[in-house]
Amino acid sequence: MSPIPHINSKAEDVQEIAEAINTIARLVNDDLVRKASEGIDPFLSDAELGGLMLAVEHLSTRAGDLAEDLYDDEQRLAKLATQHNDGEGKS
Repeated sequence: MSPIPHINSKAEDVQEIAEAINTIARLVNDDLVRKASEGIDPFLSDAELGGLMLAVEHLSTRAGDLAEDLYDDEQRLAKLATQHNDGEGKS
């Protein structure tokens, strides 16, 4: 099985995580702006903000794990490419 689809899947996961963190950041920022503005009620409770921050923590941990996996995949591909190129030189 080719490692490329596996790598693409990981890259897509990282992209989805980045989008999720960006969305959470926008929500928190909008809530803070509402709290700072007079007459505009915030829409997130402290418990909801805490939950969002916990989600960011989990997402960032997962992104770090995926980055390590991608680095390992890159190293394996480089090794395979070297082996392939060494094999072609012997023909």
